[in-house]
Amino acid sequence: MLTTDSVPTRFLTETQAQRIVDHWNQVYPAMRAVLDTVIRAQRGAEQQTVDVARLERVRRELGQLDRGTFRGVRALSASPMRTSTYVRCWR
Repeated sequence: MLTTDSVPTRFLTETQAQRIVDHWNQVYPAMRAVLDTVIRAQRGAEQQTVDVARLERVRRELGQLDRGTFRGVRALSASPMRTSTYVRCWR
C-alpha cells in the first residue's frame, strides 16, 4: 500500500502527495486484479493474443510503485508504462 512517505515530495505539497496516495490506493487493487485475470487467461489459452511478458512487467512495476521500491524510468526500459504520465511524475 502506497503511503505519503513513499511519494517523492520534492515538488509536491503534503496535500498533493496525500491525494496521489488516496487515488492510487483506490485504483491499484482493481488494476492488479485485471492484470492477474488477463495473465492467467492468456497462460491457459491455446494461442495467446497479448504479450504476456509485457503484462507481467507492468504488473511487477505497479507492485514496485505500490511498495515504494520503484527505482524510476531506467527500470522501465521495455515497458509500455515508460511514456505514461503517472510514471513520468515519479522521475
